[in-house]
Amino acid sequence: MNIRFFKTFCDVVDSGNLSRAALLNGVSQSAVSQQLTRLEKDCGVTLIRRGGATATASSAGRAFYQGAKRIIREYEQMLGNVRSDTDAVSGTLRIAATYSIGCHILNPLADELLQRHPKVDLQIEYIKWNNIAPALLSGEVDLGIVDYPEKRRGIEVMPLEQEKMVMVCSPKHPLASRRSISVMNLQDERFVAFRSQTPTGRYIQQMLRSRKVNVEVVRQFDHIEMLMAAIEADAGLSILPFACIARNVSDGYLSWASFHDGATWMRPIGIIRSKDKPPGKIEEIFLGMIHQGKKQHLDYRRIPV
Repeated sequence: MNIRFFKTFCDVVDSGNLSRAALLNGVSQSAVSQQLTRLEKDCGVTLIRRGGATATASSAGRAFYQGAKRIIREYEQMLGNVRSDTDAVSGTLRIAATYSIGCHILNPLADELLQRHPKVDLQIEYIKWNNIAPALLSGEVDLGIVDYPEKRRGIEVMPLEQEKMVMVCSPKHPLASRRSISVMNLQDERFVAFRSQTPTGRYIQQMLRSRKVNVEVVRQFDHIEMLMAAIEADAGLSILPFACIARNVSDGYLSWASFHDGATWMRPIGIIRSKDKPPGKIEEIFLGMIHQGKKQHLDYRRIPV
């Protein structure tokens, strides 16, 4: 089988159209059709159902698609590894993260990697927390960066750091002048929350419940920027990682306070990767860079005393 045929097949599935796949690969539609026919002949099954201008994967085609994507990714990694032995470091690294983690943790690390190795093709995707592990296991990404990482079959977890969680409110709020509070100070307050399905939202709910603190949830979001905008508008207060709000605090849009029992209000961040796939050259460089210099990269996010 030809690796280019795999790429063409995946483009057909992704676009749902033979002509678009032909355009993406610089070949004629007839050539795309011939490649699909060759793949189906080699597999002995129908991979693509064609109807007019549309093309959809059969059940066998969907299974083939997952394997083809993984093979393409490993082929690209292999080329990067081979080329890096004789030339400047190059290759592809795909990383998925949630927005609240990516912007303040991943972006500085990504900038450093590209400064050191400008030929690296670094692809960062910001997606919902519950889509990161499936993307990793399906081979769509090489690494995931998540909060409250959980051990699960086929996934390796590497701790990255612990983020301090603080009370966040509008500068107009009565608690805005405080720098240290008890969680009991939140009793009956209007509360802007992470959605309860998110790992951070679940943790905050559990912590409040364990301390028998009742809050009035007025709004829920799974996007950190929307959550901060609601707090700035004085819709309610919240509990957020300080690293996410540092810039808004310095600009005067938000106020914050530590909890008296701050050691228990920590959000663990971890890197996840597939146990079944050996790391490529670029992945090894990225992980080594984090291991050796993460404190240097993250100093700017220290919480003021």
